[in-house]
Amino acid sequence: MLLAALAMITFAETDAAPKPVQYRSHEVSVGLKAGCKVQQVHTPAGKIGNHPAILRCPAPVEGLASKTAGR
Repeated sequence: MLLAALAMITFAETDAAPKPVQYRSHEVSVGLKAGCKVQQVHTPAGKIGNHPAILRCPAPVEGLASKTAGR
């Protein structure tokens, strides 16, 4: 009985943690202001253009969600 109670408490705490949100956007400054981590995407030599950065945020960000929703 005690083990079942401890297991339920452990699982309840892990579900309460917010899931990180990931965006691909050129709006790096908006992500940094919201507390996101930024990962630049490598463009191979000889390729034209640049790829949007990967932003990993602890919670959804309003400015980024509206720009990437249509893609």
